[in-house]
Amino acid sequence: MSKTNRILIVEDHKPSQDLASRILKLRNYSVSAANNGDDAIREMETHEVDLVLLDILLPGLSGMDVLKWIHGHRPKIPIIVISSLDKDGKVAKEAKNLGALDFIGKPVNYNDLLRKVDSALHNDPSPPLESLF
Repeated sequence: MSKTNRILIVEDHKPSQDLASRILKLRNYSVSAANNGDDAIREMETHEVDLVLLDILLPGLSGMDVLKWIHGHRPKIPIIVISSLDKDGKVAKEAKNLGALDFIGKPVNYNDLLRKVDSALHNDPSPPLESLF
C-alpha cells in the first residue's frame, strides 16, 4: 500500500482554502490547512508535510517569509506558491529564487493545480476535474 501524500494549504481566504481542500481530497490526498504564516510553521514543526500550497498575502508572517522558513528548515518539501499579485512575473520569479518549485496565479485553474501537485509528488496525472464528479 502506498503512502497518502499530505498537503498543507496556507491560505487565509476560507472559501479558497475549502475549495482547494475538497478538490485535493477527491484525488485522495490528505489535506491540512493554515490560515496564516505562524500556523503554517507550527503545522510543519509538528506534522509531516509532503507539499505546501502557499499564498503570498497572509496575516502575520507573509507567504514570502514562510517560503524562506521552509527553504531553510524543510528544504526537501516542494512548495507551490499561489497568488494574485503576479501581473508582471516578478512575484513568481522571486518565489522561485527563494525555493518555490512552481507558481500558480489567481484565479486558480484547479486542473492546472492538480497537474502541478501530481507532478511535484511524482504521482500519476489526475484526470480532469469533470471526471471526478
